[in-house]
Amino acid sequence: MFVMACGTTHLFEIWNIWYADYWLSGTIKAVTASVSMATAILLVKLIPRALALPSADALEKARDELPQAGEIRGIFGGCLAIGSLLAGIE
Repeated sequence: MFVMACGTTHLFEIWNIWYADYWLSGTIKAVTASVSMATAILLVKLIPRALALPSADALEKARDELPQAGEIRGIFGGCLAIGSLLAGIE
């Protein structure tokens, strides 16, 4: 939305060279300013969340540990199945 509003502002600046629609240009600039403010507010809230994302190295390490976690779950899953049968719980 922000990029579209900025592009429209530039387009109407070119339009105003031939046609003097300054009121329309001013309205578009006001809309662009409000969209810009909303974008700035959202970015202030979004940047800490983006910085908290795990790094590529952390994601790669987690991906490499997944097969090991599956083996452990398989071992414990078997133990739980045997325990359920022995206890009569289905």
